[in-house]
Amino acid sequence: MKKIKGVIFDLDGTLLSSTDVWRKIDVEFLGKRGLEVPEDYVETITPMEFKQIADYTIERFHLAETPEAVMDEWNTMAKDAYENKVQIKPGVKELLTALKKGNIPMAVFIHSSFIIQYLHGSLFFLSVRHTHMINSRHVGTDSQNLIVRMLQLT
Repeated sequence: MKKIKGVIFDLDGTLLSSTDVWRKIDVEFLGKRGLEVPEDYVETITPMEFKQIADYTIERFHLAETPEAVMDEWNTMAKDAYENKVQIKPGVKELLTALKKGNIPMAVFIHSSFIIQYLHGSLFFLSVRHTHMINSRHVGTDSQNLIVRMLQLT
């Protein structure tokens, strides 16, 4: 059997049960303002960076808030979710521990760079503090570019 040269993981939904975090934040944030999340909202904002999402949200929903205020509220909600609600998927801790003990390089893909600020506690718990983290800002959204770039890191 060939030795594993490196492993690439997607963080949200693969290592962490976090796929609903941002949907819940959208529902809560807009709900506080008497609004519902339109069907096309998530698809529209997915490729955007954090500030762009705030600008878009303010414009689309005619909010009288600053981008900074919107981002601060989202940050507070996301920090709480990642620190207190998001769980590690079953078997992940054991897998990552085994890979680390085997000196197998690991890389974690995080779709948006702004998510990194919420992960320090989670990544510490996952024992991947010395793992490479890369996001779509570095490689774009093309999966082939992602794989090539991450293989360069491992």
